[in-house]
Amino acid sequence: MNRAGRAVSAANTAESADFRGPLDITRAATVVLDAESTVIGWSPAAAELLGYGPADALGRPLSAFLSVHPVGGTPPAEAAGPSDVPGTAAAGIGPPSLVGNEIHVAHAQDGRELLVATATCPLPGGPAGRGAGAPDRILVAAEVGELRHWESRIALLQGLATQSPVGLAIYDTDLRLTWCNTAYEREIGQPLAAFRGMRADELYSSGFFVSPGYPQTLDGVMHQVIDTGEPILDLNFRGQPPSDPGRDHLWSCAYYRLEDAHGHVFGVCEDAFDITDRYRVQERLTLLVEAGRRIGTVLDVATTAEEIAEVAVPDFAATVRVDVTRAALTGETAAVGSTADMSLLRVADRSEPGTATPDPALPDPNQPDPALPVRGAPDPALPEPGRPDPGSTGLDRPDPARPDPSRPESARPGRSAPGPPDSASSDPAPPESARPDPGSTEPDRPDPGVPESALPGSSPPKTSPLTSPDPARPDPGSTEPGRSDPGIPGTGPPAPDPDAPAPGPSAPQTQQAGPHGVGGTAPGTAASGGDERDPYPPVVYPPGSPQHRSLSSGGLVLDEGTLVVPLRAGGAVLGLVTFDRGIAPDASGRPPAPDRATTFDNGEVALADELAARAAVCIDNARRYTRERTASLALQRQLLPHHLPPQSAVRTAYRYLPADDVTGVGGDWFDVIPLSGTRVGLVVGDVVGHGLQAAATMGRLRTSVRAFAQLDMAPDELLTRLDDLVGQPAEEPPDAYGGAVETYDVTTGATCLYAVYDPVSRRCVMARAGHLPPAIVDPGGQVSFPDLPAGPPLGLGGLPFESMEFELPVGSLLALFTDGLVEARDHDISHGLDMLGRVLGDRSASLEELCDRAVTELVPDGTSPDDTALLLVRTRELDAERVADWELSAEPVSVGRARELATGQLEAWGLEELVFATQLVVSELVTNAVRYAGGPLGLRLIRDRTLVCEVADTGHTSPHLRHSAEDDEGGRGLFIVAQLVQRWGTRYTPTGKTIWTEQALPPADEA
Repeated sequence: MNRAGRAVSAANTAESADFRGPLDITRAATVVLDAESTVIGWSPAAAELLGYGPADALGRPLSAFLSVHPVGGTPPAEAAGPSDVPGTAAAGIGPPSLVGNEIHVAHAQDGRELLVATATCPLPGGPAGRGAGAPDRILVAAEVGELRHWESRIALLQGLATQSPVGLAIYDTDLRLTWCNTAYEREIGQPLAAFRGMRADELYSSGFFVSPGYPQTLDGVMHQVIDTGEPILDLNFRGQPPSDPGRDHLWSCAYYRLEDAHGHVFGVCEDAFDITDRYRVQERLTLLVEAGRRIGTVLDVATTAEEIAEVAVPDFAATVRVDVTRAALTGETAAVGSTADMSLLRVADRSEPGTATPDPALPDPNQPDPALPVRGAPDPALPEPGRPDPGSTGLDRPDPARPDPSRPESARPGRSAPGPPDSASSDPAPPESARPDPGSTEPDRPDPGVPESALPGSSPPKTSPLTSPDPARPDPGSTEPGRSDPGIPGTGPPAPDPDAPAPGPSAPQTQQAGPHGVGGTAPGTAASGGDERDPYPPVVYPPGSPQHRSLSSGGLVLDEGTLVVPLRAGGAVLGLVTFDRGIAPDASGRPPAPDRATTFDNGEVALADELAARAAVCIDNARRYTRERTASLALQRQLLPHHLPPQSAVRTAYRYLPADDVTGVGGDWFDVIPLSGTRVGLVVGDVVGHGLQAAATMGRLRTSVRAFAQLDMAPDELLTRLDDLVGQPAEEPPDAYGGAVETYDVTTGATCLYAVYDPVSRRCVMARAGHLPPAIVDPGGQVSFPDLPAGPPLGLGGLPFESMEFELPVGSLLALFTDGLVEARDHDISHGLDMLGRVLGDRSASLEELCDRAVTELVPDGTSPDDTALLLVRTRELDAERVADWELSAEPVSVGRARELATGQLEAWGLEELVFATQLVVSELVTNAVRYAGGPLGLRLIRDRTLVCEVADTGHTSPHLRHSAEDDEGGRGLFIVAQLVQRWGTRYTPTGKTIWTEQALPPADEA
């Protein structure tokens, strides 16, 4: 502040501190008159007002200075100031004996005329010699403008004393009440005389200051102000006024020291304004903001219901119960229409400690309903319930010694608080409420000057429940390690690996782990260690109960301290939320005085309706997600292989982990496809995205791969055909109704790796389309990732796919996997590949153990944002005695030679029953090769699970099965072959083609 500003402020302070009226005899122009109105006394103030000195004024008549008759009537009686205004009488405001106040025109010495207010008072016992009946008089005068200014200040004091909503009180230096205004009297509920002289802490014995950095008691704050002289402003005090002992109030207070004109301290003044109503409105807004932040964090109906209860208890109600329909839990379409006969399940029940009461809508736990599932056998149609944070702190609780509501007795009916006793981390993750939101402008508390502990009903050492940290909660969408899903292939109990070494010190047994049980118990069953969980109990509302009436009417019902709000979304009722303001009894069994209303006012009813509306939207979203996820899982389970038949070429083990509930079901898949000549096709793929579309696309791709593989296509040709197939839907026009066809989006990408292994030659050919290369472990345990040419993802087109061929020694390990196994948020793919290589390098472990170790180490928490597929293949070689092959010339004599060779080999194998049919097959195939192709020719017999006969030539013409007419001389060869064998086909090689057939072995030989 500059010098001029300081001068103005000082002048205003000095003027405001002087409460003497303008007609006070110590300030006013004073004139003493005798009985004839002659001036016999003239004060300096009179000389200053009119400009006449005493010598000029004494002895002259009063009419020389003032008009004889008053002007405009008499002014208000300025002397009759409020007697109850502190300090007015002591300051000499208006002598009450002054009468006849009038306004006159005064004539100044310089010729000016002034309007002055005057008052006169007789002076008994005048000078000697005067008659007793003619006393002298004293006249006081002041300018009218100065008088009006003083009267406005007096009116201000009167308003503060009688009309101001701000409570004002004056305490002396002993901190005893000496005066208060009308607003303060209303807070106390008695007139001032009834409590004058009491100390502040006696009036508010249970109150305290909640603003940090100051003493908590009234006495402490006032002593500090008196001692230091520094005013304290904007303090927040919480307590119960004597006029309303059952409810906490919140005041914004200010304190400043009172001094007299000489600087002597005689007390302290308190200003207090009740901000309870305003703060409760802000509290409701904060509760809505917190509800938007904490409700619907996961797409799980049960967890969302628990979050509703967490937000509302004890901030809004003592007990909250959430009941939902079975359709909402299972993801079925919600019924629209009458709700009177709707059956609901209790999914959330949270109460303040000491307020929980038996619910008549639930069956008696001592007499269980035999129709209900037994403990530990939850309804298989329901998803695993979410487990929310059991902690919460309370609002609207004035007693600091009350039990901590952050530790409720239970979080769900018949269910203990989730998590082991030692589950709390010593270094927990920062709560969501503590994470800064760069895009949010919402304050952490409703009023920057009011901390959370100031909230009515909060204990002083506690923080507001709306900004207190949330304990870490397990994700209800995740599945604990050790669980399995019988519908997902590769997640059931593993089959033994005959090639694996016997377990011993060098081959430790590992426990299988992983979500959806890479070998464990299925969800909903009791695992080892006893994970027993009650099902959601059904509720039956008594007739006439608030819940029954709400279902009958389909609307909100308020019944004293119980408020029932339907969860409505899209015109359908998904359930009910019951808010109850139960009161915990004291030690004697009598209910204590409530610290908040036992019913709900209009604002709270609107708040409950808004909470239920927001929760209903979240529950409906969770229901829709559950429906889509259930359908996606069902589709995925149907499309993935349920059982891989045994192969002579390889031994296999596999694991499949669906994505977590946050991202949804993905499109990863794998397959093992038997091919001709005892070969085997190995495939793994990944459709980018999640949900029904990804699962459907995965099924379409898997079916296409199997179809192309049965045509004996080379890996590069198969991927080319698959790429063309994937790219076709993007070119399809809209449907006939004008809507766009929902097809696979080529921009999202799909990857695939296809390999063919021949156990006779031990050669492996593979190609990939944007997929990760496989891991190959040689018999010595050396791990490598071949530099396989990487083609583009499927559907993009434009670039060719290339194959790579190499020999795999017997006993080599081939690992095909998707990126969900090696990718994670905390490390890159290269780190995941290194971890996978270390696991696969253990030659002492079986395939099943390697699968378990890979999943356990690379997906340690059992959940992944993407699907995870792992296929392990250990190569084998057919014994030489089970394979016979010959090279023949392209001459007619080779037909007979081929029959002789085949007959001799079958007799050596003891397959005399197949000699006749095999001779016919060999004759027809070799004849066709001699007639229509070129040499040299190849004949090969393989004794496997079937008898395989192959004839190779250098031609590239594909044979066709014909139905010859009766007069045709030829064309019946392949028809005869097709009638004699189980399967036949053609595969092409770089040097020609091979016609192959398969015949069933005799039952004795198969055994």
